[in-house]
Amino acid sequence: MYKTIIPNLVSIDTKLNSLNGFVMCQDLNFYPSTSIKYKHHYTLKRDEGIKIPHDYDFRSEYYIKKDDFWYFSRKIFFWNPRFSYNVKTRTLSFNRAYQLFPIKIGDLFTLGEHLSNLIDLNLFLDNHVCLRGIAYQGGGQNICLTAPGFNGKTTLLKQKLKEGAKYIAEDYLVLGLDNFTVYPTCPLSTENFWRRRKIGKELSTLIGSENIVKKPVKIDELYFAENHQSNLNSIKSSTLDCMLLNSLYFLNNLFIKSYLYDSGSSRKLFDNIKIAEQKLVKSKFIFTKNFSYPIS
Repeated sequence: MYKTIIPNLVSIDTKLNSLNGFVMCQDLNFYPSTSIKYKHHYTLKRDEGIKIPHDYDFRSEYYIKKDDFWYFSRKIFFWNPRFSYNVKTRTLSFNRAYQLFPIKIGDLFTLGEHLSNLIDLNLFLDNHVCLRGIAYQGGGQNICLTAPGFNGKTTLLKQKLKEGAKYIAEDYLVLGLDNFTVYPTCPLSTENFWRRRKIGKELSTLIGSENIVKKPVKIDELYFAENHQSNLNSIKSSTLDCMLLNSLYFLNNLFIKSYLYDSGSSRKLFDNIKIAEQKLVKSKFIFTKNFSYPIS
């Protein structure tokens, strides 16, 4: 059996129940396990014997590529976190030192962040886009909303759940561009150390096993939204502006940029940005003040 990360889309072969920094799914048991490998399948493997090759095909700072493997090793005093990633099998191997690394420091990412970024990238290259947003099923419709951080998305979701809506997604809004569908994702139960927002407890009590959508569904409405507390009364941003602000976070990761460079996928990435902009033209821009979103 495999862990379901995104139903019908992403699965992981692992015995872990959580992975530091993996905000895409902080509870690896949130969805029922699956006996089949989904289209995007990954393996997590603890390995204390990772050996970094002396020669390489390509190097970008601490990330090196040899054959089908990427390697990372960084020795800081007595601490030596290491990982390897098999591109063909999508297997992420790591030692205990890296597994226990709790939060991002400088340019050193947690294992969970690397995994999230790899999944984000591979999904985007496969015509899926991961936006910062929420989704719920209410009034016979599947509603999606994306907005910048601290703009009231989770507050709106909790309001709709109290009104009887079904939960689809929170924080990670995964959209299938080919069929204009939204995929369920695990709610964000705890924020990272630096942000310290308390959002998990109330949301957890509102989400029960009976009011969770567990399969991808057609999108009825997709909103790009902003909250203001000034006299502004219009949104000047385009679909592309909103997408670049609320998506493609994997481009902050040097490992991912190195992977793109070595695989020659940068052109496809930019082509898919154009495709996503065209597909998301169905979205609506809405403006609100003091977090009062005009959504039924």
